[in-house]
Amino acid sequence: ELDSLLEDFEEHYPAYHQLKYQNRQGILPLLAERQPSLITYFWGDQFVLVQGYEQGVLAQHIIPRAELDAGLKSVLQHIYSEGQNHNAFVANSHQLYEQLLGPILRAFGGVNRELIIIPDGELALLPFEILLTEAVIEPASDPSVLYKGLPYLMQSYEIQYAYSASLRFQDPLAERRKTGGLDQLLA
Repeated sequence: ELDSLLEDFEEHYPAYHQLKYQNRQGILPLLAERQPSLITYFWGDQFVLVQGYEQGVLAQHIIPRAELDAGLKSVLQHIYSEGQNHNAFVANSHQLYEQLLGPILRAFGGVNRELIIIPDGELALLPFEILLTEAVIEPASDPSVLYKGLPYLMQSYEIQYAYSASLRFQDPLAERRKTGGLDQLLA
């Protein structure tokens, strides 16, 4: 039955079939040609799987959701609501950095300054740029500088987002170039 369905997809939806089923070589060969580091997340019921790839280094770790949920909720509430506690934001933002990015970026060695982040689940709501790369021991007490001098991730890394690694590195014009359709597209 499954074989029949796949044949039907291949016949009636060739572009979908190629994207979904024929790219079995994986994304790693494509990443070898690219400079940015890739960090992907899988949001599971009990765990979040974090995987990163940079110039031949593959790193991964698992975060129990119970350890992640409260800090993530606090940071998201701070971003999307008025009047949240600044000190809680500072503490939780650095904790999220350490959970979501710290182990992967340390495994990479800190050479590359470009990240492609592929979030999943509730992490898609989080602007990773605002995570704090260093612990702030004594947060500012002056309201005008509460956020100004914090060590945000965006100060150290150029960050891009993608829906999936396959789509991010797929060349949408490659098939048209092979068939000569690019001339018709540009004409």
